[in-house]
Amino acid sequence: MATNPMIRAAASAALLLLATRAPVLADDGAAPAQLGPAPPAATSAWRIDLEYQHATIFDNTVQRPNNGQGTRFNFADFSGTDVNTGRVSVFAPLDPWRDGDELRFVYAPLRQWGTAPAGGPLRFDGATFQRGPALKGFYQFDTYRLTYDLPIFSNLRASGWELRVGGTVALRDARVRLSEPGLARTYANQGPIPALLYGSVTKQLAPGWRVLGEFDAFPAPGGGGLFDGSLKLAYDVTRNVAVTAGYRYEIGGATENSIDTLLGAGGAVAGVTVRF
Repeated sequence: MATNPMIRAAASAALLLLATRAPVLADDGAAPAQLGPAPPAATSAWRIDLEYQHATIFDNTVQRPNNGQGTRFNFADFSGTDVNTGRVSVFAPLDPWRDGDELRFVYAPLRQWGTAPAGGPLRFDGATFQRGPALKGFYQFDTYRLTYDLPIFSNLRASGWELRVGGTVALRDARVRLSEPGLARTYANQGPIPALLYGSVTKQLAPGWRVLGEFDAFPAPGGGGLFDGSLKLAYDVTRNVAVTAGYRYEIGGATENSIDTLLGAGGAVAGVTVRF
């Protein structure tokens, strides 16, 4: 998916939680023991992230074709602005090849649907939908992403930081469908997305608590690009299980002769990470 060059700034906020731990003195006068879960397993481990998001659609405009033969409309007029979605991410270490490198696979779906009368004649994909009849709409933008990333500035780990950079290749499965009694049109668009820049940052706050930031981005001039980023707080429930909460923002679009689209969404996320 590609962005409009006029990208609005996204407000990213993470829920800040405070953990208090009381020291426990041993009978023999040893140093106080730290309460809380054991330190997490090494980062070079298999991980699965499951994420749920309740998002607000800021913009979801569609026009096909991108000329006077197409009507530019906001798909949220049919579906509303709230959407519940999620994603699955799998991280695999590549230690035998190079210590600290990893692969990441992500399945990130986004779908909306609804029914509403058109506000006027709506021209889409060579058909004209008339004002009055109930018009059904379905919108889908699913992506499948594969990332290779590696750690940088390893000397910062002593102060609780971990920085990673990499590249992502992605496939999109997108479609828009409008239908009314006796008339229907579906525009489907599957294919690769230009290579994305990947980056992540982790900051250890206290035993068991971390801040996590992550993004995929393809900043291209002239109406091409994509940004998908999150900022989350993580707490280690056990050595191998953590819970997360925060905020995710996504924006992207496509501007070409056949279609003009722009999608922007953001909202709270919650999830769980399991390490193996």
